[in-house]
Amino acid sequence: MTANFFETVGEMPAKGQPGHEHEVILSYGLWQRRFGLDPNIIGKTAQINGATYDIVGATGKDFNSPTGVEIWRLLALKLEEQTLRSERYIMPFARLKPGVSVGQAAAEIRTIQAELQRRFPNTETGWTINFVRLQPQDILLPLTTCQR
Repeated sequence: MTANFFETVGEMPAKGQPGHEHEVILSYGLWQRRFGLDPNIIGKTAQINGATYDIVGATGKDFNSPTGVEIWRLLALKLEEQTLRSERYIMPFARLKPGVSVGQAAAEIRTIQAELQRRFPNTETGWTINFVRLQPQDILLPLTTCQR
């Protein structure tokens, strides 16, 4: 996740907020099952895929987005990954500004997409963006699809 993920989806963790690459937020369910809802979990460490992470928070009981995720950590791309246009593994979320319709947002995205296709024809041509609405109603999940 990016540093503003929880703010974007309109949820703040029950405890903590990540700020660095090796920090994680636990889901409420994982916090309950593995740590017995220990309020002193903040500042402890966890081993995940062989790396050590500081636990900086846990979500509220009702937060479940995306479905099935139990640990959130900051996305930390290496410099070469930041400009790699051929990979499509990042799932973006967007929140509509008050008064902006899905149609208006889609039109803006189409304008941006056209510019990307002009600037990067080898990797962007043939891709389109479709939207899936999430709860609350002002959250959009843009999905890219290839029609090559």
